[in-house]
Amino acid sequence: MKELSYWQIGIQYLHLAQHVSGMIVESGNKLVVFSDEEITEEFYEEETRWADHNLAIPLFFNFYHGLEVILKGFLLAKRVKVNHSHKLSALLKLFEENYGNNELSNIISNYVDQDKLKEPLHSFFKKSSVTTNQFYQALKYPESKKGNIYLFEELTEKGTEGVSFFKQLVKDTSKIRRETVKLGYLMIEVGN
Repeated sequence: MKELSYWQIGIQYLHLAQHVSGMIVESGNKLVVFSDEEITEEFYEEETRWADHNLAIPLFFNFYHGLEVILKGFLLAKRVKVNHSHKLSALLKLFEENYGNNELSNIISNYVDQDKLKEPLHSFFKKSSVTTNQFYQALKYPESKKGNIYLFEELTEKGTEGVSFFKQLVKDTSKIRRETVKLGYLMIEVGN
């Protein structure tokens, strides 16, 4: 059951994204710190350890990669040939063609469909002139293969205003993981 290993790996990427997002929320996503004493580099580093300006880019890469691997696992379970593409919209479309429109596809579409993206993702992809289909390049390197610079500042330094986004990401990632397990068990029980 090759698909099981895809689900397991995808869930691990999402587990990381969920819990890092949770730590960003818990820490208040500090951008600026105040102290009655001198603010040293070490103090600032400790106070902002779990801030989006330190974690957002790898967090989003792991989140999107987790979505990709989970979708590929479900497609493999239906014997759909999956190429090495990272195009999430195509994978989601194939998933919906094989599994229908369900809770899992509805949640994932909020992060794949350009028209449904919430801030800060919407601004990042739009202002960087890329789509979520290009996440694999756009969240891994500072520039495109054509030399266009990605605008990472759209994803970072959101401070307390960004906390609500990360709260929702924690909830959605938890739901995606749970729905993946439920649908995966159903697939195993009915023999695909």
